[in-house]
Amino acid sequence: MAKFLGISVTALISWKKKKIVPDFQIGRAIFFSKKELLDLARKNAFICRFRH
Repeated sequence: MAKFLGISVTALISWKKKKIVPDFQIGRAIFFSKKELLDLARKNAFICRFRH
């Protein structure tokens, strides 16, 4: 997802900890909903630098 958003993995983890990006966890695996991330990016242009 970090590559999809155009950010570093470190930034994505930081945003997860700050509850900026929605996520869910099953065991040790962390998942992000592409739809939720796209909705977030559309509402907050600063969130990502992805190309349309």
